Amino acid sequence: MIFHQPTGRPSAKLEGLPARPAHVRTFLLRALVPAIWSTLLAVGAFLFCLSARGDEISSAAEHKLKAAFVYNFAKFVEWPASISTNTPLVIGVKGEAAMRTALEVAIGSRRINGRAIEVRTVNTVADAQAAQVLFVSATEDRHLSALLANIRLAPVLTVGESDAFARADGIINFVREENRYRFDINLDSAEQAGVKISAQLLKLARTVRRKS
Repeated sequence: MIFHQPTGRPSAKLEGLPARPAHVRTFLLRALVPAIWSTLLAVGAFLFCLSARGDEISSAAEHKLKAAFVYNFAKFVEWPASISTNTPLVIGVKGEAAMRTALEVAIGSRRINGRAIEVRTVNTVADAQAAQVLFVSATEDRHLSALLANIRLAPVLTVGESDAFARADGIINFVREENRYRFDINLDSAEQAGVKISAQLLKLARTVRRKS
């Protein structure tokens, strides 16, 4: 079953808090607002990337845009406890060298939850299985089915950019819709791989595919 996300702005509520006196509520809101605004600003910057018009960007700019997406995807994903948090988070790239370069530039010295990030070129199935995030270029469509079949049960967040990737049940796929870049999420594949995608990221997806 495929769920299409609404295009309007979702409302945000602080739910589940018991009733408190007015002065206590005021104190809590003052304490929470900075954190809430920090989160909203981060999501806003992410949404700005989403609105980039596909017909107005060069190939190099497209790689930069997708690199920013991939970095942000990793921030909204949890891996199984068996994945060590004491080692760098590995983002593998199968395909275009330009995408690896764009990722290295976009990430720089940034960290995710205190973890350093390492970008690697993927040449073998073993390389792919050693990554936590794997970006597969459309140039690899001919070998895509075999690659994804070999890592389907590995805790790897796969990201692609082609119809073939979607048909092969990759997890997150970039799409162009009305000259805008968006993405679809295959939640079934994510669950099969053992990676948990946050509700925040699911809300930003164009569609979410899951079992009925």
